[in-house]
Amino acid sequence: MNPSGGGGGSGNKRKRQDMGRLAVCNSLSKEERMVYDVIRAKGEMGIWTGDIQRETASIPIPKKIYDKALENLVVKGLIKRFTNIRSKARKFFIASEYQPSQYLTGGDFYTDQGNLDSHFIHQLNERCLYYLSTHELPATIDAILEYCTSSRVFKFQITHQILKVILDNLVLDNSVSEVRSTGDFAHDIPIGSLRYTSKGKDKKVDRSKGAMASIPCGGKYKGAVIHSFIGTFGEFWEEIPKDMYKDSEDRYRTWYFPNHDFTLMVIWSRFLIAGEERMVNGSGTSIFDLYLDKVDDDWAKELPDLDYAIISAFKHINKCSRKTLALFRTFAAAHFENGVWNTGGYCNKTSPINEGEVDFGRFEWQLRNAQMKEFERARNEGKKKGQRFEVLDVTRAMLRRPDGHPGEYWGNRWMKGYNDCTHWCLLGPVDMWSELLMAVLKREDRI
Repeated sequence: MNPSGGGGGSGNKRKRQDMGRLAVCNSLSKEERMVYDVIRAKGEMGIWTGDIQRETASIPIPKKIYDKALENLVVKGLIKRFTNIRSKARKFFIASEYQPSQYLTGGDFYTDQGNLDSHFIHQLNERCLYYLSTHELPATIDAILEYCTSSRVFKFQITHQILKVILDNLVLDNSVSEVRSTGDFAHDIPIGSLRYTSKGKDKKVDRSKGAMASIPCGGKYKGAVIHSFIGTFGEFWEEIPKDMYKDSEDRYRTWYFPNHDFTLMVIWSRFLIAGEERMVNGSGTSIFDLYLDKVDDDWAKELPDLDYAIISAFKHINKCSRKTLALFRTFAAAHFENGVWNTGGYCNKTSPINEGEVDFGRFEWQLRNAQMKEFERARNEGKKKGQRFEVLDVTRAMLRRPDGHPGEYWGNRWMKGYNDCTHWCLLGPVDMWSELLMAVLKREDRI
């Protein structure tokens, strides 16, 4: 082994690279040299194209020549483009010898396109929680890092810095606790060192109730609907997916079918559009100001990365990219009898009703017709832009299924005495949604 020889080889390689860059620089035109010098002077912060033009304004460069200079500098390997997550709409360039600052790129938690790498974050969350839940004693970050690295799930190296951010967020989510080592159990760990333990392993499961005694459903994610989707895809592909992620409030979920490289995500939004709660003396009022012309970024930011998006129809779906097949789900009616949710209304039917018993003059059917009219308009406009829309028209079928709601068995301990005749929490009726979805995807040759 020759340490000095290894260092010399590295130095020679770097020297050859510098000489090669110098040779390319000597071949630049006057305009290319001006643009390159401005970009290189910014170091790891790079520069926006608009600022390049301003800084070269002393000797104006015609736009065609300016654009060609940028193109040639990229081809010659002297500069490269990168995405600034704080200004995605603008083109930023940096000299090839530099790496963009993590302040601009978001670091390891963002893709090269500047999108939050939610799949990576969910995977790492899941690994940390699994490790901590299966170990009785609190674990050090080194032990968790060794486990995550040895799992071979991740495509690039996990660092202490990345893992610390993940663990800090799990602590904020109340899924993990931080403790300081006292030296009681692990004498090789210095007293006062930070360790982590899962809160989930301390929870006791109440097995005294029957399976249908309490049905978790409602304002978070529609459990029965999602599990129906999972069952339908699992049966079609003959594969059981991995449960990859669940947040502390059960609003965001991720499952993964590894044999088909297919990810199913539940993305929660309160209103789909932007909304702000009115506050009085620092307390929420449950009254919201809604902005009909502004989409809720919490879910819309995921759209560019999706191949399929299933949503109740509304105008902002035109934000989907061309690769995304957007599927509209029409309105599914509630089935209160003799009142509504807060006036004693109930839904105790246990079987479907005949179509002749359905009142097609009611508001829900009129709303469905309005949705279909808007859908056809959106589909026709989308075709001109290369966008693809399909519809899951469930309204007629669901008007006949008053047996699909949990009623008095919805299990909300804060609102006893009320019935849930709105949410579709029972398997059976919602299985038809999965079958419709599968039929549409087969017709589109997407699976």
